[in-house]
Amino acid sequence: MSNTTSSFTWEFEVTGIYQTDAAETNQQMIFMRHDYLDENRGYGRYYVSWLVAKLSRGANADGVSHAIDKVFENSTAETRTTTEQVFVKEQAQQFVDLSWILKLVVLAVFFTLLLIASNSMSQSIRERMNELAVMKSLGFSSGKLIASVYMEALLIIFVGAASGVLIAAFGLDVVQQKLATFLPGIHIQASHYVQIVVMIFSLALICCVSPALSIYRLTISKALRT
Repeated sequence: MSNTTSSFTWEFEVTGIYQTDAAETNQQMIFMRHDYLDENRGYGRYYVSWLVAKLSRGANADGVSHAIDKVFENSTAETRTTTEQVFVKEQAQQFVDLSWILKLVVLAVFFTLLLIASNSMSQSIRERMNELAVMKSLGFSSGKLIASVYMEALLIIFVGAASGVLIAAFGLDVVQQKLATFLPGIHIQASHYVQIVVMIFSLALICCVSPALSIYRLTISKALRT
């Protein structure tokens, strides 16, 4: 925003800095005297984007909203008064389409990774059939062999997932710094990490279905003859 001298450089006297541990709180906001801002800005003087009205306990929010809008009705600055809950919902709805697009992209990537991981595990087991047959002949049960294959798949997927989470956390930190004014409080919640862990175990389990069936049906004599 430019000032009356058409410059984007503003001079302020900092009287305090606020900090909080709440991740949903935007800590990159500046609070200032409105009259100082209004008399020095180059455009939009005497206008504001939105105002906050605090109601007393038991007040009728709808009635107050209609009363405020009635005052400014048919003026050059008509208002549309809503509750804070409705305001936040309207702001969030601006990103609904983007949210669905991101979900579809993540779903497509997850499905692709599932196919790649499943194919890799199946190929690995087919190449090690003789080795697995020898282990069976030494007394290893099918359950133990399947468990070892599952742990192998779990390790591979965990390494990939951990790398992705680290990259996402770093990228999210950069996005939060750039878009803190428009999207404050962007962060990875604890529930997200729980979902990631569940997805890791689930993906490893799905990838081991085909190898597990191959191991279960494996006969020692047939595998050693090939």
